[in-house]
Amino acid sequence: MTEKRLLIVEDEAPLRELLAEYLVEAGFVVTEAEDADHAVEMLEGIDLLITDLDMPGRLDGNAIATKAKVRHPGLPVIYASGRPERLTNRIDAHDAFVDKPFGPGQITKLVRRLLDQSSAAPH
Repeated sequence: MTEKRLLIVEDEAPLRELLAEYLVEAGFVVTEAEDADHAVEMLEGIDLLITDLDMPGRLDGNAIATKAKVRHPGLPVIYASGRPERLTNRIDAHDAFVDKPFGPGQITKLVRRLLDQSSAAPH
């Protein structure tokens, strides 16, 4: 099985770094972006996107997820926020929303489930 590549887009550095560390330990290849504006440059070759919804800059989590799905149709996305009303994108079958705060174990299970669903789906 090839290593799955994840992109984490989160403006809170301690949370982003802790989540990245936990997911690397779980066997994933992780790239980090501090905001959606920077994440646009990092969308190639990813298998799953984890994005905060409410971030500084020109783009929010909804916008980066939309751009990612245009480049990679069917890409699983995990939207994270303490403010669920910020979610304006439609949640597809391979997507999920998680309330902040969340535990790293919760995200790891969700990542594995979404990647398994995505790889089992016909393309």
